[in-house]
Amino acid sequence: MLIQITLPPAFVLDCIECDCDVGQWDGKRLSCTPEQLAELTDRAKHYALDGLDQAPRGLVLSARATLKRLAARAA
Repeated sequence: MLIQITLPPAFVLDCIECDCDVGQWDGKRLSCTPEQLAELTDRAKHYALDGLDQAPRGLVLSARATLKRLAARAA
């Protein structure tokens, strides 16, 4: 089953550039399996909670926005 969701681009593009298997990105929407979505969520949590010292601020903010969007989708 494919999930389609609109997400902030900066974090998704970073995941793709790091060769993470997070699904297909069309520039606006991500199409992914539940397993790929779990991978994206785990990375977003890592960046949002631990990444401020290690990653650029914009990427951390995009990860946080991604988590908010995923939480809104689940509600």
